[in-house]
Amino acid sequence: MNKFTLPTNIRQIGNAEGLAMKIYVEDYVCSYLKQYAESGGHTEKIAFLVGKYMIIDAVPYVFIHGVIQGKHTEYVDNMESFTDASYDHAEDEIAKYFSGSEILGWMQSQPGYGVHLNPSYADYHMNHFTRPYQILFVMDPIEKLNVFYMWNPEMTGMGECGGYFVYYEQNRGMQEYMNNNRISRAKVRELAKTKDEVPSTRLKIFEEGPSRGRKKSEEKQEASLRASGRGSKTMSSIATTQREERGLEDVRKMSNLLIGLCAVLFITTFIMGAGLLQSDGRIGALENAIVTIDNNNIIIADQIRQLASLPAFAEQDHQAQAVGGNVADGAQHYQPVLPEVTPIPEITPPPTPPPVPEVTPTPIPEETPAADATPAFANIPDIYVIQPGDTLFAVSQMFYGDIGMVTRIMEYNNIEDPNHIVIGQTIYLPQY
Repeated sequence: MNKFTLPTNIRQIGNAEGLAMKIYVEDYVCSYLKQYAESGGHTEKIAFLVGKYMIIDAVPYVFIHGVIQGKHTEYVDNMESFTDASYDHAEDEIAKYFSGSEILGWMQSQPGYGVHLNPSYADYHMNHFTRPYQILFVMDPIEKLNVFYMWNPEMTGMGECGGYFVYYEQNRGMQEYMNNNRISRAKVRELAKTKDEVPSTRLKIFEEGPSRGRKKSEEKQEASLRASGRGSKTMSSIATTQREERGLEDVRKMSNLLIGLCAVLFITTFIMGAGLLQSDGRIGALENAIVTIDNNNIIIADQIRQLASLPAFAEQDHQAQAVGGNVADGAQHYQPVLPEVTPIPEITPPPTPPPVPEVTPTPIPEETPAADATPAFANIPDIYVIQPGDTLFAVSQMFYGDIGMVTRIMEYNNIEDPNHIVIGQTIYLPQY
């Protein structure tokens, strides 16, 4: 033991730092365990782990350099278990291929179920592998997962190992065992037919098909149990039913999850659609409000321009109020408010100059206006916006001093009926 040196050609799997016991697995063992677990398909497989246990520098080490297939096993209490014949077979194989080694633990595969430690297998390990360095290697060949479990320091339970080491050496014993126990699906079927092998019900189901394999195995088991008076339903059929129920439960959970996701997507789509419809209505209302504001701005600008020209006709509008009450009432809101005029202080006139002799002015003949000259009106706005209470007669009276321009206003704006004008309508006022 003093001459023993740790392997140098190693590869670390996971995090193996800080473990109470170091685990080293030879590369041929890893390869063979992988093939052996995969050969069972969806059927569980078990095997013995063979090697040596050492304490180096006060640190316990486990070196696994061999595997012995689990022969003569039986399916009891919903799990694959070793029998006395399994242990006898393993001792013979160890003496043949791995002289000087011992059983360091076992491997259990659970295809499709991950590497979580099943409580039944944990109890089985603690009842049958009672040495503190004996370990359990759990594999899932479908998910490509594996993990080691070992005793806790108090020997009251098992815990997961964070990692282990794979080392490489000329392992002739494992090479010979692999050559004599090649793994293949055909080999598995041949082993299942031998009288020394007791195949599990689930293995036959996997090879022959779900309905046919289950029917044959149940008939055979029921016949033997009837003879012993133990009932008509086998443990293997119960396990198979449990597996099927688990599969159906998984399908139900997935279906419920998909239904929930579809419902969430539908509700989200509905809410987004309702929001878009509300936004469309708000946008339309906003556009109408903007158009209304633009029209009001135009009207206000026109009124401001008209009011700027109205003070010159203040006196004329005042006379119009005296002539016609209705006309003045209709246009009274257009009368400009003249600002107060500060009175000019009196100024003493200068002395009267001496009289100047009168000069008789030469009369200037008045110019006769041309016959075709068209009268023009000064300070008349170009446009006017119809207000409440307006008529064309009131407009003519307001801007031209009488109602004689009503016909001209109608022609200028293409108005056929003088009484058909609307509030807010813009009309053009003729300048002549």
